[in-house]
Amino acid sequence: MSCVQLIGSAADPPLRCVLLLWSLAGAGGAYQFAVAAAFVQALRPATRAGAFGLAQSGLYAVQGLGILAGGAVAQAIGAPLAVGLIGLTAATMLAVSWTQLHGYLPPAQQTGAAGS
Repeated sequence: MSCVQLIGSAADPPLRCVLLLWSLAGAGGAYQFAVAAAFVQALRPATRAGAFGLAQSGLYAVQGLGILAGGAVAQAIGAPLAVGLIGLTAATMLAVSWTQLHGYLPPAQQTGAAGS
């Protein structure tokens, strides 16, 4: 999760700490290379180019919108807090998505139905 490191930016740390946090976030984002390779290999050869082009176009569009939204948030609350807030939001969204995709429920919720 490359976005978790960005949460530390909300504390408005010194430049050295920001560089370290953002370097860790960048290193955490390296998983995208493996994901792109797996995505391409999962497609039929006849549809690879079109599907990969569509996926890349979607990523560029979402990244552009994210930059616009991030800039607007930074104008309103300041850049350090905006980066931390965006990191926290992204980490929360990823955690929720992960639990929904993998069907994980905490043990208390799994056994709650049996005791009722």
